Amino acid sequence: MLNYARTLPRLPLTIAGIALFALLAVAVVAAPAPKAASAAPGHAAHAAGGPASPASFLPSTVADADGVQVAIKEFKFDAPTLTVPVGTTVTWTNEDTEPHTVTASDRAFSSTGLDRNEKYSHTFTTPGTYAYFCALHPFMTGQVVVQP
Repeated sequence: MLNYARTLPRLPLTIAGIALFALLAVAVVAAPAPKAASAAPGHAAHAAGGPASPASFLPSTVADADGVQVAIKEFKFDAPTLTVPVGTTVTWTNEDTEPHTVTASDRAFSSTGLDRNEKYSHTFTTPGTYAYFCALHPFMTGQVVVQP
């Protein structure tokens, strides 16, 4: 059964989040494209001769020994810019009481809503810069720079 006393106070925040997301989406679409080889860093597989395999979009469920941890706390990613080598698994853990997502700006990867202490992992197999945000709180942003 829906608890309106708990849901209604969140409604203005949800509407504000949706409006902010729409505003950011327009800003991202209107932004000029980067130059040279990094023109579409999240799409290197497409430039290399076709679409990426569906498996490249699936998250890894376990971080490997070389993995990197990113905490989500106080409505921000604790490593807003992260530089890693190709093949690194990054695991995000939600340490807030509110749910958050990890969503690539180009939609190359995306988590479901993560509740407190839930994790999401993604292995970066292609060099490039991967911008990401929380789809529920679009002001929360970060990026992973993947180097060869």
